[in-house]
Amino acid sequence: TKGESAYLQFADFKYLNPKGGTLFVKACYEPGTDLKEGFYQTITEPSYERYGDKSTPDGGVYAISFSYGRHNEDEYGVIRMRDPSVRIDYTVDVDGTPHTKPLSIGIDLENKDILPVTFTPSSGLISMQYSLRDKLLYNVGKEETTTYNFYTGAERSQTGNLLMIPDNFNYDEYPYTSDGGHLGSEGFVTISTLNQIAKLCIAAAQAGGDITDMQTWDMTDVNLNISLDTVTDVNLKNNSNGKPVAFNAATRTKVRYMLVDAYSVALQNGQQTLDWHQLQYHLWNAKYVNTSTPITGGLHTNFVDANNWGAYNWCRLDDCAGGAIPITNLEELLAAAWEVNGKPNPNALNLLNDNFYLRRGITAKEFDPASNLQE
Repeated sequence: TKGESAYLQFADFKYLNPKGGTLFVKACYEPGTDLKEGFYQTITEPSYERYGDKSTPDGGVYAISFSYGRHNEDEYGVIRMRDPSVRIDYTVDVDGTPHTKPLSIGIDLENKDILPVTFTPSSGLISMQYSLRDKLLYNVGKEETTTYNFYTGAERSQTGNLLMIPDNFNYDEYPYTSDGGHLGSEGFVTISTLNQIAKLCIAAAQAGGDITDMQTWDMTDVNLNISLDTVTDVNLKNNSNGKPVAFNAATRTKVRYMLVDAYSVALQNGQQTLDWHQLQYHLWNAKYVNTSTPITGGLHTNFVDANNWGAYNWCRLDDCAGGAIPITNLEELLAAAWEVNGKPNPNALNLLNDNFYLRRGITAKEFDPASNLQE
């Protein structure tokens, strides 16, 4: 770092004559005025990954990774720790309510200038604070070294959620419900699960060398790790005659192939990622027949930008359904139907049908989103 390089000095030994013997040279490391006690800094943004196929209600595990660097805010080096660890204070999730007593965990780290850290919280933990701790301290006055632990060791980075790692779910807008009304809301569970889906689907599509040919895809890891629980955890729905329903055992193969197909289309368009809305668009609009018939429609014919969508009334990530709460009056309906991203909301009529049981004319039939949106 800048602080350390400024203090490197190299002596000239060319005039020393060992007379046929061996010359031993010792390097001495002396901190200068800018190399002193100070806080290590986070140097990477957090990345998120889901481990395995265990569902959120069963305590699925998620990996959150980032790195610390041995320098201060001004990029000057700080004194190296002797026995580094990271202390994590988790807030336990009790059915959507933060427990008053934290769960503290320590992770021992290899003593390097760059310290990679990986947290593995379950979905049963809401939030976290973290800091580096030095467990081995030298007491100058007593001329001895004292051993501490991850909890009582000296603080060597600021404590807190400095990287703004999100909670497990957005309970502010989507309170906990036993039937999963909070699933798919913004949080590390949804982010990690979408990343896992992307990683598995891209690998499956690329395995055979032809991402456009579903017969060459290797579905082994997809079948092992993308379960119905995985899809439920991110609140993706199946299109059942215009009604959003959960995927089930009968449609499990369908959703797996359609997810891989979505990333196949993304790769063909030079993208490695899809957001939730793009995945839901493909699952809603593409046509799947069986594992031997190419999937058509969806992103194949309309690879639209992630910010250019109609609404899905079950979306829990943003206000694309016209707001975080159900439509309750005509004004909200019109806003959702026509003003979301400047285009019609194909699901607003479904909401109106469901919430108010409004029907068309003397036939008492439901309004059809495709033909009656203007009406």
